[in-house]
Amino acid sequence: MNKKILRYIFVCVAVFAISVVFDLIAGGKTTEVVLKRAALYSISFTILWGLIVERTRKNREEEADENEEITASPDVPETNTVEKMVERYGEPDATIVTDGTKGMAPDSTVLVYDHGGSDGNGFLVYDGLAIDKSSITDLTFHREERSPFGAQNFTFPELFEIVLNTTDEDHPKVFVNAGHDLELAKETMVEIRKHLP
Repeated sequence: MNKKILRYIFVCVAVFAISVVFDLIAGGKTTEVVLKRAALYSISFTILWGLIVERTRKNREEEADENEEITASPDVPETNTVEKMVERYGEPDATIVTDGTKGMAPDSTVLVYDHGGSDGNGFLVYDGLAIDKSSITDLTFHREERSPFGAQNFTFPELFEIVLNTTDEDHPKVFVNAGHDLELAKETMVEIRKHLP
């Protein structure tokens, strides 16, 4: 028998039994009245309980579907993980972690390939985007100002970015997350520059 049906039967019988026991303890009622009231209570309770359980289950399924849609969203490409990038382009000749606070996240890691690309001079891969080394015309530095937060006047740490200016029409500027530490961001820029022709 279906587990769902067994659950409903169990709830109905349990409520029926509890109702009978309470009515018998209270006394003053005939057995026929006690059984009728117990049947009415148990059926009513089981129907209400079933509606609540069913609605809760539907809500959970809807939330699961929404979460599934969010994770499958086209805004978050599946290929933009370091593992997927390595799977796609092969083992890099060098790996530059641009923001150590984020570990090996795709937007905090630059993979360096010394060979390949459209001209054979190699390429960089950042956050799923392959950039020919020869298309990079310049590296610049950008500091994003952060405004104070809330009543405590707490200021978020500055965020630094390394801007790769390229000749690529689709991606004339590539903003590389360089973390919150100025000195480390400068070192990262020097490291990237070392790998360019």
